[in-house]
Amino acid sequence: MKYLYLEKADHAATWQNAGKVPVYLASKYRDRERRGTSTPDETIDQFGNMSGGEAEMITTRIVRLENCNNVLIRNLTTNMLDGERRTGLTLAQTLWDGYVFCLSNTDDRTRCNRLRKVTCVSIDDVDALFASFSQQFGLTGEMRSCHYTPTARRDAFTKSTEDEWQDEFRMFWNVPAGAPHSQERWVTVPRGVARVLW
Repeated sequence: MKYLYLEKADHAATWQNAGKVPVYLASKYRDRERRGTSTPDETIDQFGNMSGGEAEMITTRIVRLENCNNVLIRNLTTNMLDGERRTGLTLAQTLWDGYVFCLSNTDDRTRCNRLRKVTCVSIDDVDALFASFSQQFGLTGEMRSCHYTPTARRDAFTKSTEDEWQDEFRMFWNVPAGAPHSQERWVTVPRGVARVLW
């Protein structure tokens, strides 16, 4: 059983009554600030000899690598947020994307409020929901709980420790390179997989 928090109470009926819902590309959730469902590092995988906070500072305040794919910076010297001068820094960045559907492992009103949502639906048959969405997408996907890291490494199931409070479970469908796709896809919820909790 997983939990879906929704922005509007009337959206819950769509889930309980097998209506149509949108599923978005993961890049929709990338924003300059970390708030609610938005993060500055969604769909951006960075690696090198920096911590996650250092890499985020470099790429958002110094170099501006927004929407840049396959970038490598070598021998960077900069003053870090703590005032320490760092030399010989290396940072590589790649972008990834795909359709993502996010749930929570926990039924929790405080978490719901922090996500800026107002109501909760229980997904009682996660496997049936995933199989139905995969069939409607015509894509093979993956689903599992996210894990959290202090580094800047990211993939569809790896997020910052700053997002650990979300206790997130994801379904993810990679979009093949060059394949036509849109920002959102509408899918039909299979009957009997969801019910309104509160």
